[in-house]
Amino acid sequence: MDWIEELKVGKRARLWDAFTPANPQDVAEIEDSIRRPLPEDFSSFYLRIGFGPWPHGGGIFSPGEIVASIGAPIYLALGSLMSGQEWATKAQHRQLWLSQGKDNPDPRRFTQTALTFHGMTLTDLLEIGTDGSAGYQMLNLSASSAIQYFVAYESSQIDLQSGSFREGIRAITQWLLG
Repeated sequence: MDWIEELKVGKRARLWDAFTPANPQDVAEIEDSIRRPLPEDFSSFYLRIGFGPWPHGGGIFSPGEIVASIGAPIYLALGSLMSGQEWATKAQHRQLWLSQGKDNPDPRRFTQTALTFHGMTLTDLLEIGTDGSAGYQMLNLSASSAIQYFVAYESSQIDLQSGSFREGIRAITQWLLG
């Protein structure tokens, strides 16, 4: 039994009841939109289990929600899109993320130091869902860190960090089931 089938056994099986498997076009759409490949383990999970809500809140985003969240790791970590205190528009945050910092709307604020989050670059982080408790699930698209999946909170705290999406989704499902 492979790791994805293991996620669908026993008490974990009910977590995926409302999920819809993605199709290859969905994955291609996300990769085209983010201009980078998704981690192989995430793509496999997404094609076989998919996206949707967990019974008690949170879940994995749909392709459209992932694409709409481009740039979110930047403004979540920096507070740079807070009403009345915006450093840049949502579209500028998105372009900053897509260009990996090259199209910088405010170089004085969006410095290399500011764009570093727990040793990872915010322009390498992709929001893929929520945990149902005010946490955001993130993938690190760069291989430059041992952390490839984690849950982040607006307080800049990270939790459930792991070296792969596979390990991370196992950990969060254990946490969800108590």
